[in-house]
Amino acid sequence: MDTSRAALLRRADQLVPFGERVLAQRTYPEPAATLFGPDGRRVLAERPGVAVRVDAGNLLVFADPLTSGEDDRSVAGVGVESGKVVELGQLTDVRGESCSWNTSRIACGAAKEFVLHRFAPAE
Repeated sequence: MDTSRAALLRRADQLVPFGERVLAQRTYPEPAATLFGPDGRRVLAERPGVAVRVDAGNLLVFADPLTSGEDDRSVAGVGVESGKVVELGQLTDVRGESCSWNTSRIACGAAKEFVLHRFAPAE
């Protein structure tokens, strides 16, 4: 598979600006995200999963699409400046499409309750 910048951008379903950077997201054949810097170089190499914006400097990358079914969701944090990936672990038995987040917490619906996970120190 061609992983050149042009090929990655052609396969992208969505382009999301992050200041001088851009996130290229694709959904087919498997979801993946690539983050490009202002010089066009990859800051984050193509990573399997679905990337979502936290704020102007951070992303969350879920290993699988966020669906209505209960499942364990693996999630990682990414700094858009450096491309550094921090594995945050599993969100257990949650409905991914119900998740909402801010810069320090993520809340997701489960079968009978909501679960709250902290992934950054409290401010």
